[in-house]
Amino acid sequence: MQQQLPPSGVWLDRVVSFLLTGLVLGTLCAPALVHLSGNATDPTFIDNRRPAPLPDPPTTIDRLDKFRDKFINFASLDQFRGLNRFTDRELDAWIDAADGYRRWLEAQGIAFMVVVAPNQQTVYPEHMPDYATRVRPETRLDQVSRRLRERQSPVTWIDLRASLWGARGRGLLYNKYEGHWNALGAFVGYSAIMQPIGKMFPGASTLTIDDFTIGSTKSRWNIPPLMETFPILSQKRPSHVTATELVATVNNQPVNKVTTDIAGGPDVMVYGDSFAEPFLMTYFNQSFRSAMFVPTNHSPFPVDLIAKHRPNLVIVELVERYLARPFDLDPTVASELLRRDAPRYEDVPAAIGVFGGTVDGAHRSGDTVEFSGWAVDTEMNAPARAIYAFYGDIAVGAAKLSDLRPDVTQGMADHKAGFRIAVPGELDLRDPNRRLRFFSTNAGNKIYELAVNPPLLSGLRQLFKEAPK
Repeated sequence: MQQQLPPSGVWLDRVVSFLLTGLVLGTLCAPALVHLSGNATDPTFIDNRRPAPLPDPPTTIDRLDKFRDKFINFASLDQFRGLNRFTDRELDAWIDAADGYRRWLEAQGIAFMVVVAPNQQTVYPEHMPDYATRVRPETRLDQVSRRLRERQSPVTWIDLRASLWGARGRGLLYNKYEGHWNALGAFVGYSAIMQPIGKMFPGASTLTIDDFTIGSTKSRWNIPPLMETFPILSQKRPSHVTATELVATVNNQPVNKVTTDIAGGPDVMVYGDSFAEPFLMTYFNQSFRSAMFVPTNHSPFPVDLIAKHRPNLVIVELVERYLARPFDLDPTVASELLRRDAPRYEDVPAAIGVFGGTVDGAHRSGDTVEFSGWAVDTEMNAPARAIYAFYGDIAVGAAKLSDLRPDVTQGMADHKAGFRIAVPGELDLRDPNRRLRFFSTNAGNKIYELAVNPPLLSGLRQLFKEAPK
């Protein structure tokens, strides 16, 4: 039998519940009520400790410079501390790409060099905050410089740190409140770059600091909203520039060719960033027969422009922090270099009929025909190393294996057994004395032929232009 509570007991139980609910809601709302009352501005109202006095605000630019950490690019900060670094594999890949461009250009009689403009923090480390300590001994720039020496690389490498450190006494070389160098810092860099160029090309006209009148101007930054004084270098003698011509547009960015009256000088093409244009180019335009600037932020490596204009020198310029960006060989350059390393044709016929993969796709792409397929080294249980296309006894195409093909790489650690290889579209497949064949190179210098998927054969000739009769 259930016992019923008297009405008064029910009423008292509800009162206790209401009181507890109100207490909880009041506690939750108390901070908001304090803020609404205006008492939150007085810290002693909620904390018995006396607040620490605020630091005196900076009153001059020089004092604000001590608070430089408020304007640091944090990607550069990680590089400065040695936190943002190359792995060993990435480091060698970066240098391999630079050396690949060197080899490709030198085969055409074009000189090549890489110039690195150091970060502002690298030149003025004393303006970094106390917490910006060096965690690892090497930065990315240190790594590249060291590895180039270890490999005894023939790449002409211009590290501007020593030149800029040595010129600090001549005046401020970088902007205080923005990461670029100023006109004076750029001229110090230009002078260091021109030393090896002058040896390569005696006809180049090298400017000296005596060719300029050094003045100054003031400008106001938006962030921070402060005035800064900048050096100005005004050339004393008349300009060498005779013409400026728009030669290309890359991603809506103009590429101009500046021509001068320096008849015996070289033609230079600079593939660089905002440290080159407008800064370095101001001086380069007075030093060479012609000068072109192609922006790295808007253009891949200018393979087509190089082929068209045939400069004597190509300079890759980048600021130190951009060492964290990918630097890869252009596919056209990589394919051409790989084709130069093709096996001798005398070694190829022995592989005919010993198949190590299949060509299973083809399509027309502009002036070329692109083939795709797969290749593996069954003895090593790994993908092949490279693919070559021979037309008769001439290597006409080459490619690395870069596409994933899990369908043919079961049990392999590396599944990149797929390839895409381009060959000239004007090959005459009707010539009975010259066949188009595909081969793979593998570990131990083994060479295997690649079978062509039979359904491709019937329509293959249609992909190629008819040969002239």
